Amino acid sequence: ARKKFLKSPSTELRNILDMFIAFALAFPKIKFTLSHNNKILFNLNKTESLLTRASFLLNESIINNLIPVLNNDSYIKINGFIAKPQYTTQSTSKQFLFVNNRRIQDKTISQAIKDSYSSLIPDRQLPVFLLFISIPFELVDVNVNPRKEQLAFHSTQTIYNAVYKSIKDTLDNNNLTFGKNNAYSPITKST
Repeated sequence: ARKKFLKSPSTELRNILDMFIAFALAFPKIKFTLSHNNKILFNLNKTESLLTRASFLLNESIINNLIPVLNNDSYIKINGFIAKPQYTTQSTSKQFLFVNNRRIQDKTISQAIKDSYSSLIPDRQLPVFLLFISIPFELVDVNVNPRKEQLAFHSTQTIYNAVYKSIKDTLDNNNLTFGKNNAYSPITKST
């Protein structure tokens, strides 16, 4: 029944790769293998390190520009990596956001991250990030989207504030004083 809705083989492979990368990043302690047409595309051993796992899945230039984020101060835990302001993108494809280990897309969280960079990146550029947010299950509703890619939060302002503060503090603590008028290296869509 689904066959008539399939896209081109390359598009379907891209969709599979996106899902594979999301699962592999969310669960680095699990071994993952992906093959296509009898060719192994990925053979990822389990690891304790998110950065080690990410180094096999993401562009080397992304890995070289990441700084760690760690905020375990409240009931909303935030950890992962953000890219230095000099390294931006024009596409959301290099923004990896996980809530309770589920990859999602959320405008509130994305806006909080973008706002925390404020004058550090050009207006039309987007920050690159690999962030994991852990929040009590009773404060989030995963049933607002059939594919569960979007969430509803009990308090969007609370989640916005927590993410904004975590990213802003990380940027401030790393003394990143890059401004909009400085040169920057945007990522192309192909990376």
